[in-house]
Amino acid sequence: MRDELDHHVIVVGFGRVGQAIVTGLGELGRQCVVLDRNADRQDEVRAAGAIEVVGDATSEDDLRKAGIDRADALIAACDTDAENP
Repeated sequence: MRDELDHHVIVVGFGRVGQAIVTGLGELGRQCVVLDRNADRQDEVRAAGAIEVVGDATSEDDLRKAGIDRADALIAACDTDAENP
């Protein structure tokens, strides 16, 4: 399903802010891909209605897995500025 996404929003980080963003975008009918390094959050991401990609937003390969070439936007929602791409 991830490979078929187009015009989606990539949300980097699924902490408190990332979760709020995914919820808000879902209410607007936007499909989200969450890119997060923590594999333990996969079930939470799915429960929020998003597609999960475990990886690092500083990695071009991981951004490609999240469909960066077809995405409308990328929102960096990591806990610290150093982690945001």
